[in-house]
Amino acid sequence: EEQCSVGGLVLARPGALAALCSAALSCACFGALDPSLQIYILSSVSDAHAKEATSAVGLLFCLVAFCYCLATVPVGRIADRAAPHACIAAGLVGIAVGFFLLGTPKFPIPYLGEAWAKLLPNVIARSAVALCVIGPSAALTFVPSMPALIMEARKRNGIGRNDNWPGEEVWHDSLSGALSAAWSAGAFVGPLAGGAVVRGLGFDDATGVFCVVLGAMAALQLASMLY
Repeated sequence: EEQCSVGGLVLARPGALAALCSAALSCACFGALDPSLQIYILSSVSDAHAKEATSAVGLLFCLVAFCYCLATVPVGRIADRAAPHACIAAGLVGIAVGFFLLGTPKFPIPYLGEAWAKLLPNVIARSAVALCVIGPSAALTFVPSMPALIMEARKRNGIGRNDNWPGEEVWHDSLSGALSAAWSAGAFVGPLAGGAVVRGLGFDDATGVFCVVLGAMAALQLASMLY
C-alpha cells in the first residue's frame, strides 16, 4: 500500500510548500478585496452616483469570475505542457500587476500609479481593467497548483513526470485536502489582514503592499524550481 505524508513532502520539497503558500496568498488577496473594494469605489464617487457605483461593484466581482472561468481551460493546457511552478509564478506576477492597476500606489514604482489614474480617471473603469487582469492571472495561479504538488510528490519518490505511477491516486487525495486547506486559510485570513492593511495605509498604498508580497512569493516560487 502506498504511504504518503503531506507534511513530509512539504519538509522535503520546497516546491510543495511554495505551491501551497501561493494558493493561500492568492486567495487571501481576493479575500482582501471583499471588504475594501466597495468602500474604496464609493469614497471615490459623488453621492449622486453612489447607487450606481454600488451596483457596479457587484458587476466587477462578476467580471473577475467570468475572466477566471474563460482562462481555466487554456491555462490547464499550458500547465500540462509547461513547468507548473513557472505558471504559478507568472500568475502571481499578473495578480500583482492587477492590484497595482486597481489602486494608485506610490510604490513599488513611484509616480506610475498616479500616471495610470490620470490616464483613466474613472475609478470603476480602472477597477474593471484591473480585474480583467487579475481574473486570468488567478487561473494561472490556481489551476497549476495540483500539477505542481503532484510533480513534487513524484520527485520525492524518484518518479519521472511522464512515468506510470500507481501511487499517484493516493497522493492526489491527500494533496487535494492540503490544497483545499490552503485556499480556505487564505480566504479566512484575507479579509482580516487585508482590512487591517487598508485601514492602516489606505486602499491605494495597500495595493502596493499586495504587489510587493505577491512579487516576493513569485520569486520564491521560481527559486523552488532549483531544488
